[in-house]
Amino acid sequence: WPDFLPRAAVQHRDHADPELATHLHGFVGYVSQAGDGQMTQPRYHLMRHVQRVRQHFTFEVDDAAFGELAQWAEQANAVCFLADGSVRDPHGRVLISQGEPAIDEQAQVPYPPDALQRRAQQ
Repeated sequence: WPDFLPRAAVQHRDHADPELATHLHGFVGYVSQAGDGQMTQPRYHLMRHVQRVRQHFTFEVDDAAFGELAQWAEQANAVCFLADGSVRDPHGRVLISQGEPAIDEQAQVPYPPDALQRRAQQ
């Protein structure tokens, strides 16, 4: 469990929770319609990433803990949905937004190391 997250302040769902699939279905819809709604390769990859989620956490974190959050998110292969309506990669770069903040061209949907290795071998 990450040190920066107090257990009492975290809501957690995993694949055993029947509500997770419903939540993720709605979130895929959100991602598909956010901003201009145009299907792009990054949007498609984010949608597929969300469809494969096995665990979902809801929490608030102090700005001072962003470095720890980024490190955890990278290890967990996680994206973050922020209060401003943006979806961000583990480094805080904007993958999808409602227009503001602007999408960051450097943002990347996270992949586990073995998936990146398979991709490089193709």
